[in-house]
Amino acid sequence: IERHVLRARRLQAPLALVAVALGPVTTIDGLAAPQHAPAVAHEFTRRLRARLREVDDVWRQGDDEWIALLPGCRAEGARGARQRLVAALAAPYR
Repeated sequence: IERHVLRARRLQAPLALVAVALGPVTTIDGLAAPQHAPAVAHEFTRRLRARLREVDDVWRQGDDEWIALLPGCRAEGARGARQRLVAALAAPYR
């Protein structure tokens, strides 16, 4: 995070942070057997990255939450990104 914040300050450019979670009653452990939980988390991270720009950064924070940093992105763009990320998590896992 620090690297992105320093770069945004240096360039005087916007930087958005978006957090998405599976939800208060859904957990990765509730979606898959414990031995499959890492694969499910990896798949969710892959889905999120696929819906972001190449310059964006996304990582898993905690058990069922992901954070995305969006350099050069203002509030409206962050709202659109959040909608895409929520849709990515909501898609059925197979």
